[in-house]
Amino acid sequence: QLEGLGFRQYLVYLLFPGTIVAGPIEMVDRFFAERLDRIGLDDITDGFMRIAMGMAKKLVLVDLLLAGALFRSGLWTDVLLDPTGSPGRVVRFCVLAYLLAYLDFSAYSDIAIGVSRLLGYNITENFNWPILAPDLAEFWRRWHISLSGWCFRNIFFPVMVSSRNRTLALMMTLLAVGLWHGLTLSWVTWGVLHGVGLAVLARIPKRYGLMDHKLGRLGGVLATNLYVAAGFAFVTTRDYSLAWKIFLTFISAPVRLFL
Repeated sequence: QLEGLGFRQYLVYLLFPGTIVAGPIEMVDRFFAERLDRIGLDDITDGFMRIAMGMAKKLVLVDLLLAGALFRSGLWTDVLLDPTGSPGRVVRFCVLAYLLAYLDFSAYSDIAIGVSRLLGYNITENFNWPILAPDLAEFWRRWHISLSGWCFRNIFFPVMVSSRNRTLALMMTLLAVGLWHGLTLSWVTWGVLHGVGLAVLARIPKRYGLMDHKLGRLGGVLATNLYVAAGFAFVTTRDYSLAWKIFLTFISAPVRLFL
């Protein structure tokens, strides 16, 4: 992809302010293919609107509401000090951590996309309402799209073609996603958890037709979000043993809440 790319173009791609900090992972060929010939009034309007939307997410939803519910309320401290205590508190902890991470990252992506538009580039979208995904496979088509797309193109398909083993391909792909976030046992476990979830989902024949009904899709959305939230037990603390305690309390919550 870098063949025929001049040094100046390479520096523009490498140091582009819309992607260098926390923006989507942009492929070099798409980056230059989506460059605008001219910046019009619509581009300026859309760019500022996208920046404003990202700022509103960050300042209101993340910093004011979610951070308050998770940190200033004392929930974070309570769960870290007593991860096997109240299951309801642990579920709220993981769900809020998941929503905070999603909205925080998507807010930065909005700002990056808006800034890029003002500079004359249409960079790729990074989120497409993953909280509405009815299953884990659809979730990964909507969550951190630039990263998951790269991993599926460059890891899943080559492993799938060479091994003919879908489970292995899924595990390797999601393990790579986890390692991309951090070279720690917690992120490895998070990646394995999502790989296992995708592998199990792939073996369910046509989801037994559950997604053909509104109630089934609603149940799928709820189950998917709870599964993703449970995985956030491993990325909210650096203490691996503590993360396991939070995770086990989370998945045992339905039983403990009704006993």
